[in-house]
Amino acid sequence: MNTNANFINDARQIVRDYFEQRVHYEGIMERTAAGRRSGAYTEDYERGVRIDCENAMANLRGVARQRLAGLEQEFKGAELDSADFRLLSSGLPMSAAEFSALCERNASNETVLRAAGSYAAQHDMIPYFRQYYRTPTERVDAFSHIIKTARVALD
Repeated sequence: MNTNANFINDARQIVRDYFEQRVHYEGIMERTAAGRRSGAYTEDYERGVRIDCENAMANLRGVARQRLAGLEQEFKGAELDSADFRLLSSGLPMSAAEFSALCERNASNETVLRAAGSYAAQHDMIPYFRQYYRTPTERVDAFSHIIKTARVALD
């Protein structure tokens, strides 16, 4: 579970990790190619190393894609059992300050924000909800765009 609640930075870090690890394999391929040019390695050896490194980089890309997919799932369906979610589901009346504080605490929890939007609609608090937060669908769309951009960066 993403405890630091900064999904965008986590997505960036996944892409950074991929490129940092990829540099290692690119270096191996470059050193092997230089060795072949100097006569230290055969062409077959270089080809074998290149194939192994390309396979390893493809595996890294797959792992990064899986991590991005996991992060996206976590973003979309976080913490159904939170106390704030249960409070919103109960329908108990809250002041505008309490409602705003609840939304602030759960700014990264899409599930609670959906419940908060529903609560806001039922209790005439939409202005407080929309004052600081986009609708849940807009948040999911924006984060999905970030994930798609990160996936493109992997290719």
